[in-house]
Amino acid sequence: MTPCEKPQFESSRIPLLAVALTSLVILVVTIIALQSGITIIFQNAYYIPIILSCYYFQRKGLYFSIGLIFVYIFLLAWTFPFPDVIFQGVIRVLFFLFIALLVTYLSEVIQKEKSRYKGIFSTSESAIMLYRKDTLGIIEANPRCYEIAGYPAEELCTLTINDIFYNGEHMKDFFKGNEHFTHREAALLHKDGTKRIVLFSTGSAEPGIGTVTMQDISDRKRAEEAIKASEEKFRMLFEHSGDPIMILGMDGAIIDVNSTAETHLGYSREELARMNVRDIDTAEQATLIGRRMEDLRRSGSILFETAHRTKSGDVVPTEVHATLIHYNGNPAILSIPRDISERKRAEIALQQANRKLNLLNSITRHDILNSLTALMGYLDISKEEAEDPRMKEYIEIEMRAAESIKRQIDFTRDYQDVGVKSPAWFSVPAIIRQMRTRIQDTGIQIEVDLPDVEIFADPLVEKVFYNLMENAVRHGGKITRIWFTSEDRDGNLVISCCDDGAGVPVDKKKAIFNREYFQHSGFGLFLSREILGITDIRIQETGIPGEGARFELVIPPGAFRYPSKPKTPGAGNDDT
Repeated sequence: MTPCEKPQFESSRIPLLAVALTSLVILVVTIIALQSGITIIFQNAYYIPIILSCYYFQRKGLYFSIGLIFVYIFLLAWTFPFPDVIFQGVIRVLFFLFIALLVTYLSEVIQKEKSRYKGIFSTSESAIMLYRKDTLGIIEANPRCYEIAGYPAEELCTLTINDIFYNGEHMKDFFKGNEHFTHREAALLHKDGTKRIVLFSTGSAEPGIGTVTMQDISDRKRAEEAIKASEEKFRMLFEHSGDPIMILGMDGAIIDVNSTAETHLGYSREELARMNVRDIDTAEQATLIGRRMEDLRRSGSILFETAHRTKSGDVVPTEVHATLIHYNGNPAILSIPRDISERKRAEIALQQANRKLNLLNSITRHDILNSLTALMGYLDISKEEAEDPRMKEYIEIEMRAAESIKRQIDFTRDYQDVGVKSPAWFSVPAIIRQMRTRIQDTGIQIEVDLPDVEIFADPLVEKVFYNLMENAVRHGGKITRIWFTSEDRDGNLVISCCDDGAGVPVDKKKAIFNREYFQHSGFGLFLSREILGITDIRIQETGIPGEGARFELVIPPGAFRYPSKPKTPGAGNDDT
């Protein structure tokens, strides 16, 4: 605490001088009185130095008082060595001692309270000032006050309380009055000219002395203004968005909607506020809300297609992007439904066009294969009837060319189906168990050590897992075991297909996924990469040549999920 004005007797020199002078005067008067035969009339004057010394100097004052008392009794006994006089003097000395002890105790209590007050005053996070109500001059201020106002102690002491407030002249009557205020906001004028918003309260320390307690809330006010601006911006975007926006409770209750949502559904905002999202979904889609809520709680954001029924009864195909948010301090769902009627019509038209093209391709491919089968049959007959070795060699080349044409035509049959149907969720363990039954070589052990995981992929994903197993059997050499495992890696799910065969040469690890590279197995790995790429799933070969192949499917977040609790490692092992 740095007081701006030092109260009377603040310095220890003045009390010390007062004690010394009163003690000297009383001792001189005592000696004169005793020599004059007076023993009672002057002893009460001893209370003055005793009270002064014990109040201002506590223990030291007590020791001084005891010494002064002994001086008095010594002078009394030396001047009047009579038992009755000495007895009366001892009685007085006991009263002196009692008063000295009482004043010392009370002074120590007062000093402790002062120290406590000074500690609270000096270390308080709030700025505290004391001022005179008549002149408004600042008497005391704590360090926090200097920080908020920006003035050093010496300069602040020369100011009045209204000098540090913005428009302080209009606050004079307020500070001079006896009415107290709490938690009022005002602008404090910092020394550098900037304004600080403070929350202040007023009070009275003693008659004529006022107190002001302040807290700097400038940062809080800026934060509140930023929040308010953000809320206004959100409300503006919310109301003027071209897409419908809905705020839902965690139970599906509609909390708020924008005007576009009103137009989209045909209901007024008041009507929607009394409804649940189940009321606007079709009956079929309403049954899926529970599972979608679980997916949303697990991932925080989901995208799905549904169908909304408008007030007029029309069914509108809708794509919904739902995200978990906090709204008014409570968990909620930000739902942005988008009318995809035009897209659905375009998809249907595209599907019809694809079906026609696929039908044309199938008919053309069937005719070509029929002609090719006939050609290959005649080539076989020609090879048997030809006698010229050179002619047989030509026929053999023609046969290989025809077989190559047949493989490429077979590939077009598989490739035309890629991306035709919409991706969906598929259980990986179920697909592998289904596909491994098609592997001809039953002497190879196929193990599935995977949790109950689903991936979002093209419906042809089953061909991927079949190709991986079939490729291992066909090109792995003398393999005895194929196994599937999974791991989390940098937020991705990695599903690995491993074998104990010959592996893939280092210089072929990337080439095996190209269309130009195949060995009697068609376009298996190229087709697998294309199928997986539809939903951004990558495939790569990371095995060690000579120790076996390892094909890894790297599945990004959002493209895999666990319908049930993942099993512990080894718990899902399934051997065949």
